[in-house]
Amino acid sequence: MKSSCGWPLTSNKGAEEIPKSKIFKIAVVGSSNTDMIIKTAKIPRPGETILGGEFLMAAGGKGANQAVAASRAGARVTLVARVGDDMFGARAVSGFKVKAVDTTAAGDVFNGALAVALSEGRPLPEAARFANAAAAISVTRQGAQPSAPFRSEIEDFLKKRTR
Repeated sequence: MKSSCGWPLTSNKGAEEIPKSKIFKIAVVGSSNTDMIIKTAKIPRPGETILGGEFLMAAGGKGANQAVAASRAGARVTLVARVGDDMFGARAVSGFKVKAVDTTAAGDVFNGALAVALSEGRPLPEAARFANAAAAISVTRQGAQPSAPFRSEIEDFLKKRTR
């Protein structure tokens, strides 16, 4: 899965060393955002303006940070977060380029498909890809419920698009 900046969030590297009976499933409900960082030579005093240096962007947000930490510590983690309607949110949700005509139900379709994929036991990156495909199909159609694709449509969509 990718952060709102497009960088990989995490992997369960090291979790393969933990017996399956000891891997816990954790759901984190919280924020996910993009941190914007400017390096400076010193910390400004209250009211002081200083010249900034190098500019960096990184995945952040309390919920996303906790999800990454739990995953790296060995848990199987699901992050539930609201994604903003801006360029950073679009990067987080949009995994496929399609011509959008109505985005009304994209988030709902994504969440429904993600829930299905996770309940099937798919790893989070695979589940997110499945959900991204469902949302990508939905934005090409008018209306909320009429835009939700059938499973066969999602699977066909994914077969035509390999990463």
